[in-house]
Amino acid sequence: MLSVNPTHQRQGVGKSLIHEIERATTDAHKFYACTMLRTARNIQFFMNLGYKAETILPDHYDHLDLICFAKYR
Repeated sequence: MLSVNPTHQRQGVGKSLIHEIERATTDAHKFYACTMLRTARNIQFFMNLGYKAETILPDHYDHLDLICFAKYR
């Protein structure tokens, strides 16, 4: 789980964290990320980092739909 305090959002913190995870994980060939389908800003965030939508999980948790992304090395 990754979350950035609202007072630090839109400052590159999330992007830096994702890039560091990808850099440090040298043996992975695929990265996954999921977010709520109703959070357009999060969806755009992952798409801007090169993640592609793979699946939607309807009513996954607490009646919320999730969208899951993947990024290949």
